[in-house]
Amino acid sequence: VSTQSTGVMGGILGCLACNTLTCCASEACKCCASAAGFRKSVVTRIVYAFQLLVVTILAWLLSNLPSWTEGHFFLKYIPVLKTCLQEDSECYGAMAVYRLLFSLTLFHACLGLIMIGVESSKDCRAGIQDGFWFFKLSGLLGIVAATFFIPNTFFIPYAWVSMIGAGVFI
Repeated sequence: VSTQSTGVMGGILGCLACNTLTCCASEACKCCASAAGFRKSVVTRIVYAFQLLVVTILAWLLSNLPSWTEGHFFLKYIPVLKTCLQEDSECYGAMAVYRLLFSLTLFHACLGLIMIGVESSKDCRAGIQDGFWFFKLSGLLGIVAATFFIPNTFFIPYAWVSMIGAGVFI
């Protein structure tokens, strides 16, 4: 078995494990919240906050990848973290954080577009907001994986747009 196929398989298994754990956590959160008498919308907010916490921790971990991949750490064997395309030199560290946060932005923009015009929780599309966690998190993980195949040249202007958007938001 080659190192490249082992790295790809490890990445796939890691994504599946992360998705399973996140889904289990969201379902456990929903069970505890319903036992405590919380409404479904409150539980949804808690799950989205947990998702943001997980992504923030993952972004912090990815920002430290350059120092971890220099030693004998297992992440240096994942080929897509070393080179995105032949002409790009590297896509870890700050670029990995931009990729992750771009994925989260795109994910929530898609959810926002789906929810345009929903005025009550009785609308059938409101169920998408409050449920379908496995599919939503699988979609998010797919978007994250896909961004590692986008050249770094896309994320340099995106970094400026992000900084300006963050400044306007604050």
